[in-house]
Amino acid sequence: MNANYTPPNAIRAAALQLATTQGFVEVSPGVYLHTSENIASDAESWGDEDQAKAIDFSKYPFWLTTNSGDGPVGITGIDDQDLADALTA
Repeated sequence: MNANYTPPNAIRAAALQLATTQGFVEVSPGVYLHTSENIASDAESWGDEDQAKAIDFSKYPFWLTTNSGDGPVGITGIDDQDLADALTA
């Protein structure tokens, strides 16, 4: 067994894989994990008044968004604390 394997890492890896395959995945109620390509494509349809539209989504491979209107949060990968927090919310 891999010494780095833990159930939380497996859950994060599964979420990243689903987002990669589908473009995005809901990781907890109202919280979505997007690929950079998916969110950049979505941003094209956002209104000009949306400040998040100006974000360079190529800076991170994944992004978290919420239904609460908080700005997108960049995710670096499996060890990202924001991803871990979103999955335990």
